[in-house]
Amino acid sequence: MNLEYLDPPQLVVLSETEGRDERRVSNWITEWDFEEEIDVGIIGAPMDTSTIVDSVLTETPNNIRRAFVHFTTFNPDYGVDVQGLKVRYVGDVSIHQTFVDENIRRMEATLPALFEANSSYIPVVLGGAGAVTWLTATSYARATGRKLGMVHFDSRSDMRSLDEGGPTDFTPMRAILESEAGIEGRNVAQVGVHGFVGTQAEHQYAVDNGVTIVSAREVRREGIESVIGRAVAAATDGTDAVYVTVDGSALDLPLASISRMATSGGISGEDMAEAMYILGQEPKVAALDFVDFYTYLDEEETAARVAAGLLLAFLAGVSLRRQA
Repeated sequence: MNLEYLDPPQLVVLSETEGRDERRVSNWITEWDFEEEIDVGIIGAPMDTSTIVDSVLTETPNNIRRAFVHFTTFNPDYGVDVQGLKVRYVGDVSIHQTFVDENIRRMEATLPALFEANSSYIPVVLGGAGAVTWLTATSYARATGRKLGMVHFDSRSDMRSLDEGGPTDFTPMRAILESEAGIEGRNVAQVGVHGFVGTQAEHQYAVDNGVTIVSAREVRREGIESVIGRAVAAATDGTDAVYVTVDGSALDLPLASISRMATSGGISGEDMAEAMYILGQEPKVAALDFVDFYTYLDEEETAARVAAGLLLAFLAGVSLRRQA
């Protein structure tokens, strides 16, 4: 495997207040030795050189791992303890501080090696900027040879033309559809688009390519369970696996620190957690990423805790899937 640009997790914080009968997530997840059979592998991809708004997204993987000290492995909402899963830190992709093209090269060199076709674990990638989704999804499709569908949570479609300054936070989904990874628009579902943040041209491009678009307003009217059912139906139609990506801007404005693109009318935290729980149980869901969660200078750790909680809700679903 070409792992020249894979470093150990930059930051792991352990809890010193673990009770006798509890297991803190921070103490439960350990580093992977690349030999143990695991269920889920967490990969840090702190790339933010492609963003076109002010950001310090390089710190997001560290801050999410730091937030794990606040969580235990049991959740009474689901009646699930995720301790039965083997979840490990795979490492962080080493990112150059300034050069976009160099970071693209490093990501495309490292990720395929981690997504080998014989790997049975579910990769969970902690970005980073939105362009991480483009590089991760296409690398996964090419490395595994699987035909992918996608469920994309975001406030906007991210379908800006690539001739407007190359790959940025606003182009990943268009870059995916125009790549040679074999991901078709009819197998992409975008959930939570809302607010005055996109363009009609981007929206029309998605429509013309057969993308299933479900606005945050529709989520509130229809209910998250039904919406995720529709999204999964589109993403699994004739595909081998499903890639899920969560952009922090899909969430509602009370969680505004999560993303610089957040605006009123987004998906509630409760609905997003339920979506993660449902998707974790879906047999075809094979990979997940979190992007555009702005955790830097967030003294209350709101963004990091939300991302950590959503990841754990997904793991609760995966735990039930493994037990089935």
